[in-house]
Amino acid sequence: MNRNKPREWISLMGNFETEGDKLICKGGVWSKDGLEDHPMVGMFLTEDIVSDGKVQVDVEFTGLEGFSLFDIVLSYNASNRHMMLAGIGSLGPMYQISKFERTRELIASTGDGTNLKAGKIYSIEVVKEGSLVSLTVNGIKVVTATLPYVAEKSNIGISTMSRNDIVVHRFEVFSERPKAFVVMQFSDPYNQFYSEIIKDICGKFGIQVKRADENFGTGMVIADIVNDITESTFIIADISKDNPNVYYEIGYAHALNKPTIILAEKGTALPFDISPFRVLFYENTIIGRGKFEEGLRGHLESMIKS
Repeated sequence: MNRNKPREWISLMGNFETEGDKLICKGGVWSKDGLEDHPMVGMFLTEDIVSDGKVQVDVEFTGLEGFSLFDIVLSYNASNRHMMLAGIGSLGPMYQISKFERTRELIASTGDGTNLKAGKIYSIEVVKEGSLVSLTVNGIKVVTATLPYVAEKSNIGISTMSRNDIVVHRFEVFSERPKAFVVMQFSDPYNQFYSEIIKDICGKFGIQVKRADENFGTGMVIADIVNDITESTFIIADISKDNPNVYYEIGYAHALNKPTIILAEKGTALPFDISPFRVLFYENTIIGRGKFEEGLRGHLESMIKS
């Protein structure tokens, strides 16, 4: 990504220095809560705000005294300081995708941290698509994970823990448009409803929209649907028809804590387990269409801002 000005960084913990395009995360030791001689912790956020996309970093550990960790912060909640992280380290597994909610909890990991080398530059790429996160190091995809919830759109950054300086030689961010996966009956008038209203309005918001019948290939259909739901930012589901496939897909999305916009034709009897949810009703009239479009735009604005 081309930038006309240097990237802005702020420190929430620890210290850093800049040298041209380099970000030097300062190492050291600290004592707190009975922990003596603990590696210095750094937490640095940048101005970039990302929901889905990829982050590419070239990072160098100048030393590995004790243990060291370097993570890309994919999501940061300013109200409770919960984080979603992906990176490399010398403590435990070398390659880690984790979350921080008071304590650090591994979601997926592999490798042996004792193989981490000081003085070597590691090219790290982290890709986030909906609930799916992948970590690639030096061109090799080493670990992927399905997140337990959709990480919110937020500033991203870097988290470090080391007695020695950690040098970030390159930090690039590539943001992707949000994705919506549409779950509905594949027949008229729903096909027309999808192409003329849902797809059109989503396109005006810059949202990539897809339906299961738009997949092509020889693989299993259910595997494609599961992948589409996992990689989507949110789901749009029409429950006007009593279709078990639709309810299966809503259930899978719910298991991933995936935000869902539920649609139904006016007069549809809602199932017991759907009735507590907010439903956007529509009717096939000029006035009804206008109200629905207004309601859908409101829901989409809420989704892409969150």
